[in-house]
Amino acid sequence: MEGLFYIIIGLVIFSPIVVVIHELGHAVFALALQKGGVKIFLGSFNDENEVFRFRLGRLIVFLSKKFLYIGSGSVSLENYKGFSINRHILFALGGPLANVLSAVAGGILWFYADSPYNYLLLAFVFVSARTAFNNLMPDLETKSFFSDTGMSLIPDGQQIKMYRAMKKMPNPFLDAWYDYENEEFESAAEKFRLVCEKIPKELFPINFLYASYSKLGEWEKASEFLERFDKEDGLGSDERLCLCYSLMAQERYSDSLAHYQKVLKDDPRNVMAWNNKGYALLCIHEYEMALKHLDRALRLSPKFPYAMNNRGQAKLMLGDLEGGRQDVEESMKLDPENGFAYRNLGIYYFLKEDYAQALEHFRKCEEKDPEADLLKDYIEKTEAKLAEV
Repeated sequence: MEGLFYIIIGLVIFSPIVVVIHELGHAVFALALQKGGVKIFLGSFNDENEVFRFRLGRLIVFLSKKFLYIGSGSVSLENYKGFSINRHILFALGGPLANVLSAVAGGILWFYADSPYNYLLLAFVFVSARTAFNNLMPDLETKSFFSDTGMSLIPDGQQIKMYRAMKKMPNPFLDAWYDYENEEFESAAEKFRLVCEKIPKELFPINFLYASYSKLGEWEKASEFLERFDKEDGLGSDERLCLCYSLMAQERYSDSLAHYQKVLKDDPRNVMAWNNKGYALLCIHEYEMALKHLDRALRLSPKFPYAMNNRGQAKLMLGDLEGGRQDVEESMKLDPENGFAYRNLGIYYFLKEDYAQALEHFRKCEEKDPEADLLKDYIEKTEAKLAEV
């Protein structure tokens, strides 16, 4: 029983420590493979809000204020330009390799040490090995998962598999990918299109063609190949989400709903699909249905700021002004840079007939996201109301 007690304590203690080791493995490889800065997030996935921030040379550390439980983490580069596919593969390997080495070291200590605390070492070895395995051997049916803020994430093993697939693509795929990495999206789109025409039955390059056109804001072209592929071979959940987003960008909200339903049928825990379908329903004034979808998104991911903000809008449209305002303000705490939140606060003040405050918030939204849906209409309506006074 004493051994079992130490193992349980060890699992609790070492789980966050192993996450730190994993992310440090990524960070060490990133520092060695390029000369720029490296960001390491402990306790969150690329979230720079509500953190303690400090710098150690080229390493920038973002430690979540909930640091007592570091159950997640991520590493990113300040600049990916010139970072080759082989370097991406090594970068992805860094975290699992750090876990493997720490598991081996812990195993050696456990084998040779003679101490009542050996059970703690056994727990450390188990957590380290499990973390390495889970990252290198993800469920082959799962291409991505979602953080508590709704961010789509790809496990290390899936990333390595993706980069290896990229190396097998026909020309000019690699040239296109390097153009994309260097933010030369127009050139990248032209080259990815050539690849897609060479291998029209292959979905992999279509994802990159979509990404390039989406960066250019050419949403009709972004959806073209995805819709064609869907008719002939059918899309996976991740690709169908991309199609949904491009349809919404074209204001084809009703078309997007059927595709969102297919995503949710295959993956009922897909937070992004619940949120985006909720927003599509908002856009066609189906506010009660939208609220149900956004409630579901927030049950799955309580700190997802976009879902929180969208739910606030749904409540405002249904007449629950104070409940809507609370949701919108809570979303702003999670993501202060979301222009749509300022727009929704503007809607709150507009419905309260406080037109001066409404216009102030619409202008703040205009600064952050001048293309926000319906923003110009609300500004015109608010200025007209103020002119009447």
